[in-house]
Amino acid sequence: MLKAMRAVSESALVRVFALVGLFSLMPLNQIHSLSAMKDYDIWWHTRVGHWILRTHSFPHVGLFSRVGETRPWVAYSWGFEVIMACLQSVFGLLCAPLFVIAMDMVIVFVLFFFLWRLSSSFWWSWLLAYVAIWGMDLNWVGVGRPVMFSVLFFLLELGLIFVAISSGCETGKRKRSLYLLPVLFVVWANCHIQFIYGLGMLGLFALVTTVEYLIGKRQFAGQTFLPELGLRPVLLWGIFVASFVATLLNPYGIGLYRVVFHYAAESNFAFAVVNELKALTFRRDTHFVELLLALMAFFAMGRRKVEPFKLALMIAISIISFRSGRDAWFLCIASAAVIAASLKHKQEAAESVSSESAGGLNRWQLAGALAGSLGIVLLAGLDAQLSERNIMRVVQNTFPLDAVAFVERNHPPGPLFNQFDWGGFLIATMPDYPVSIDGRTDLYGDELMRREADSANGLNLDDDPAFKQANVFFLPASIPLCRVLEQSPHYDLIYADRMAMVFVRKP
Repeated sequence: MLKAMRAVSESALVRVFALVGLFSLMPLNQIHSLSAMKDYDIWWHTRVGHWILRTHSFPHVGLFSRVGETRPWVAYSWGFEVIMACLQSVFGLLCAPLFVIAMDMVIVFVLFFFLWRLSSSFWWSWLLAYVAIWGMDLNWVGVGRPVMFSVLFFLLELGLIFVAISSGCETGKRKRSLYLLPVLFVVWANCHIQFIYGLGMLGLFALVTTVEYLIGKRQFAGQTFLPELGLRPVLLWGIFVASFVATLLNPYGIGLYRVVFHYAAESNFAFAVVNELKALTFRRDTHFVELLLALMAFFAMGRRKVEPFKLALMIAISIISFRSGRDAWFLCIASAAVIAASLKHKQEAAESVSSESAGGLNRWQLAGALAGSLGIVLLAGLDAQLSERNIMRVVQNTFPLDAVAFVERNHPPGPLFNQFDWGGFLIATMPDYPVSIDGRTDLYGDELMRREADSANGLNLDDDPAFKQANVFFLPASIPLCRVLEQSPHYDLIYADRMAMVFVRKP
């Protein structure tokens, strides 16, 4: 019986089908949920991309915002925004789901291949990849956003670093893998601000290596840090400096780091009120999966001789990821990598892996798995009638399209006052009305976000200049501010449905 089960598990056909299921899992979830179209921020991202393509320039102030038009702002994910604008020009509203489906498949493929190279075990790699994507829950916390580029680039960087510390690699291959990092950071810094995570990991690698070198511990983790292997601290710090310089090759230069500083030191209120930025509540199964992966990674390290870089990496990533649910991917990927590396015995690590195979499959079988998953995704899309008309229905059930149509027809004089969540959607659908706030937390800062939260609850309205200057109030019907305006003699209700209410200030 055991022999039969082993034979089945080693069957190339079974493994191809297993990969088809793995590669299709997240895209099928996206087709079923269309969560990309329910995201609040995808709308303003796309409009910024169109603005960049139309003007052939980059914004330096808060575009499309009445409050932010005089405040400095940088489009730190302009690469993503231009891609989305181009996709929308071709595919219309299908652009967001198609982007997410494509990125889902690429991320899962790279994750599986990376874990297999670390573990040399097809089924362990498959299982770890499945658990990691479950814990990351990208179709909820990062769907249709530039963070998907950070997930992909972090995977690539971690793979290059693990190649560099692999005892089975030649010195030249170690160096060549690290030399690619500055190129990676050029692209990453123009796609998403979380390139700083990757830069921090590279700096941590250089720092731990330096400490190891200075205190004289020459034999560690398979003699990874021996000077003769070519990983001298001066080399790593040189690559770190080159990568830092590479991040400056963006439209804003060193100004990009002001955004990093804002998020790190000044943006506290957003982490308390924005759902995806909040700390783990352990009200979702993915939170427990993330915790389990982290515990397993620390346990796996404890079973072998402790490797300082991996230990320091896991500690740093755990602190960052448990602070914000949006960063679950950071911990899940690192944990899966550490577990996969612990599965490979030292003698197996010294063996080279043939480039002709992946997880026991040759390149044609692997291509067949990718083609099979693409076929399943295509059939699922046809079965779900994935069309712009059906996507519009999802949008109409999520956002106040009817209220927008009313305002566009009647065009009451502004300025506009709106609620935080709908700001990005109104940027895309009501271009004649600059919003009072939207999802760009780095543009508004904690003070303005607190004022908006108070105003939405009908509190301290006299302390909110955006409210006092507004003439049109476009609000979710459920918030307390609507009750206040209904009872006030100074405002007229001109539109109402189950989702939205529109008020104007009486002359």
